[in-house]
Amino acid sequence: MRPIFLIGFMGSGKSTLGRALGRATGMQFIDLDTYIEQRYHANIRDIFASRGEDGFRDLERRMLREVSEFEDVIVACGGGTPCFFDNMEVMNASGTAILLSATHETLLRRLKAGQSIREDGPKWHAGKSGTPTMGGLMFIIGIGVAILLSGWKNMMA
Repeated sequence: MRPIFLIGFMGSGKSTLGRALGRATGMQFIDLDTYIEQRYHANIRDIFASRGEDGFRDLERRMLREVSEFEDVIVACGGGTPCFFDNMEVMNASGTAILLSATHETLLRRLKAGQSIREDGPKWHAGKSGTPTMGGLMFIIGIGVAILLSGWKNMMA
């Protein structure tokens, strides 16, 4: 079976749903960020720090292309994955992309609760208390605007 790609905002449930679907179907679950971390022996925060966003997005692009050739997998993509390069085209050509959505209130509640923040993952959007900072919230809003402007919804059609 061709890959299934779960896409959506941070906190939309991609990893949670992907794991559950993997267990229910017997398909392998791959979290793209975790896959990158394992391949490069570094967490995403450190990759961003050493290579910058452009460097990270290039790695992400290459790893997406790699997993897009796998069979019987469910891939939870990073929130920004569909926004860069030809990543959406790669996902649509090699498998099925499913957009997960949640209300703004649900996303904010999940982010505040820290459900989408890994223990060793990026902390740039969380304050010392673990709640999103204003800068972090502006980043999330900026991603939303970028997605809307790039016509992500049109790419899904």
